[in-house]
Amino acid sequence: MDTKSGKNKIVALYILATIITLVITLILFSVFFLSDKIVPFFGSIIERANETSSGEDVSPKLTVSQETENYQALIDKYTNYLNSNYLIVVNSENPLPEDYAPPALSSISNSARQLEERAAAALEQLIAAADAAGCERHIVISGYRSAEEQTQAFNTQVQAYMASGYTQTEAEALSAASVARAGESEFQTGLLVELGESRNMTSDEFINTDFYNFLKDNAHLYGFVLRYPENKETITGYSFNSMVFRYVGNVESSTYIYENNLSLEEYIDYIRIAKLDAEQNLEFLKENN
Repeated sequence: MDTKSGKNKIVALYILATIITLVITLILFSVFFLSDKIVPFFGSIIERANETSSGEDVSPKLTVSQETENYQALIDKYTNYLNSNYLIVVNSENPLPEDYAPPALSSISNSARQLEERAAAALEQLIAAADAAGCERHIVISGYRSAEEQTQAFNTQVQAYMASGYTQTEAEALSAASVARAGESEFQTGLLVELGESRNMTSDEFINTDFYNFLKDNAHLYGFVLRYPENKETITGYSFNSMVFRYVGNVESSTYIYENNLSLEEYIDYIRIAKLDAEQNLEFLKENN
């Protein structure tokens, strides 16, 4: 009887040892072979939970009234921009009215030239910044022109072409690509200025100067933009001119034009589209609330 009981104990211990061995084996298998799946699985769950928690938009949503005010503010701003003389485009297709009165003008320091009051003040600041940057050579070649002065500028260019052998008709056509006729020039607005290092310098020569490089990168900080940029001839109607800059009335506009490589015409189109978009959003908001 004792022999049989002893055998049963041995069998029981063997079974227990076998079970323990299987458990240990399963644990080791899980640790070494499934950890690369289990850990990432639970890790991904935790990560998604954290993302959900941290990604929640806790900022308060705008009320309908606030959204309405925001759209109306945009509409008002864009309307003011479009109605402002600072964004006026003057050319053969958009001539000045016959009764156009020149703006209030201010003289530019160390120059016989004048510009519209705000444009003159901004140019003074721009030139002072150029001086501080080491651009000591600079001159204001042209500023505000009366209709008579603009006619003279156009005729001078025509005579130069005719002296080179062109007929008057040919000379006038060539001149119109770089010099506007009276009533079609933004110089008459007092917002356009021609700058250089010397009076007889050409646009091609000016590109290689320190003053041009400064203006190219900094004029927008003072409300000025390159009026006739490169590769925009079909839009502006004039050849690229590195020396002619235009005051647009505010740094927000000039910075947008600069950063997006736009002509003034393209910027005005952008303003019109943005105004229309704000108007449509406002109308939708009113109809659905």
